[in-house]
Amino acid sequence: MIRVQLPFFDSLPFLADQFRAERLRVTFKRRSSQAFPSRVDTILKSAGQHRLAPKPPPFAASVWLDAVGPLIANRSEPLSLQRGELLVRVNSSVWASELSMHSSVVIARLVERRIEVSRLRFRVAPPAFARRPGLPTIPRPVPERVQLDRSVMQSLARVTDDGLRETLTDAAAMNLGWQRLQGK
Repeated sequence: MIRVQLPFFDSLPFLADQFRAERLRVTFKRRSSQAFPSRVDTILKSAGQHRLAPKPPPFAASVWLDAVGPLIANRSEPLSLQRGELLVRVNSSVWASELSMHSSVVIARLVERRIEVSRLRFRVAPPAFARRPGLPTIPRPVPERVQLDRSVMQSLARVTDDGLRETLTDAAAMNLGWQRLQGK
């Protein structure tokens, strides 16, 4: 118990007696003594994981990658899971349509991974994520270099800079190779 004395109350004796009779109590909350400092992950969990993010992801990205594969995971992202409805952000309406046609397979794969999903809903929006490292990309065929026509070679011979002339020759040969590969 802390006793408070103020000069103001001494000048008014009836208030001082009333104040002393109530016996003002001040309590201080003490921290519990800890033998060791707390771990960072423990502090983050107590503060709320992803507390600065607008909404936390409904489950780990690795679960989504495992369920739908790298091609779809590269172009989509689960946003929220509420009452069995999974909201998925996709790059385009084409991907939304494709995933809605295969929604039963996606739902079954997520249920196998103990994610309680009964319905998929899609939002078409630009991706809020960068290309994830380690995901395979679709390989494109590399065209063969094509022999350039005599008129193109004469035009390139007028370029005075040797490095620029070589670069332009390579670019023209590769471009003609792409056109042949595409059947143009």
